[in-house]
Amino acid sequence: MNHLYEINQTSATHNKQWDLLKLLCKDKNVDEVNKKLDEIALQHKKEITVQQDIAKQRVIDQLYEIHKVAEEIDRTQIELQEKINKFCDDISEFIKNSLNIDDKVVAGDALSISIS
Repeated sequence: MNHLYEINQTSATHNKQWDLLKLLCKDKNVDEVNKKLDEIALQHKKEITVQQDIAKQRVIDQLYEIHKVAEEIDRTQIELQEKINKFCDDISEFIKNSLNIDDKVVAGDALSISIS
């Protein structure tokens, strides 16, 4: 919102300059009017350049922030993938150990049944 206020203020300043120029036109010759027009145009150009520089810097800042967020997402994704891999390994190990225990229990039960 602040930049809109600045633009409105700048427009008001430009309007005042043009009003002054109209007054100059009534009493001055063409060379003086052209000189004043050049001064006003140069001032407008400087103001536009400053506004463009500010806008460029804002874009650069935003791109930097986006880059930082993207890096954080990448780090989080890598960490999450590592945790998923470890979890899968743990589950596989648990299942493998469970099957070995179950095989022994089942074999033991079969032995006890056949003995009796």
